[in-house]
Amino acid sequence: MRYVVVGIDGSGSRQWRRRDGSNSHVYGFVHDVITPQSLKYYHHGPDTFGIQVGSILSGAESWLFRTLIELGLPAAEIPSDLKVVIVGHSRGGAIAIELAARLRRVNAPVQFLGLYDAVDRAIPTGGGRIHNVRMTYHALRHPRVGSRWAFSNVGVQEESDNYHKAYFYTSHGGVGGDPMLHPSSFGDDYSLHGDNEVIQEAMGYEPRARYLEQSVAADWFIRGGARIHGVRMQPARPRSG
Repeated sequence: MRYVVVGIDGSGSRQWRRRDGSNSHVYGFVHDVITPQSLKYYHHGPDTFGIQVGSILSGAESWLFRTLIELGLPAAEIPSDLKVVIVGHSRGGAIAIELAARLRRVNAPVQFLGLYDAVDRAIPTGGGRIHNVRMTYHALRHPRVGSRWAFSNVGVQEESDNYHKAYFYTSHGGVGGDPMLHPSSFGDDYSLHGDNEVIQEAMGYEPRARYLEQSVAADWFIRGGARIHGVRMQPARPRSG
């Protein structure tokens, strides 16, 4: 089985992703899929303002179409031993949704779409509706955490045979691999709001440990869905706080 894998990370990932990628679920997912390196594509997310969204989408689309043509597409149907897998975090999730839809042009359905808290304000067309995908797993931040409050989600729909979602008690950044417990310039909307943390501590929670634990759980949810639907992956590397 051959997998063509595309991963688009979240906004600002050039600044917050560690060199080894250990705090990025998208980077780790792409790294761990068992397929030739030539069939993998990872891209940092756009800047804080999302200015590069269009160019990132175009670059990923060009690479993916070129790769599929080299593998024998377009054809009457995608070969049974070739599967397309796309994952994305934050605005990268919105890009992933649009990229999957565009593959209809070459008659190539996406076998698995993994969304790590996909948010809007990314692509003006398409509306964030999922098309041309056989199976989607969407890990979402729990609304009680109060993270990324200014950005609503895209790609959210009712549970079905080909769409599964779950909510995790971590920040928007945590769903993508880094809860940002000590945010700096990127700001609170990627981590957690200070007032909520005070309230949670007063209620007896241990927020920091829980955010880290739930960050890992979000990744397990996506990876588990991928494995269930045939994607062969190496075990996830340990993620540090």
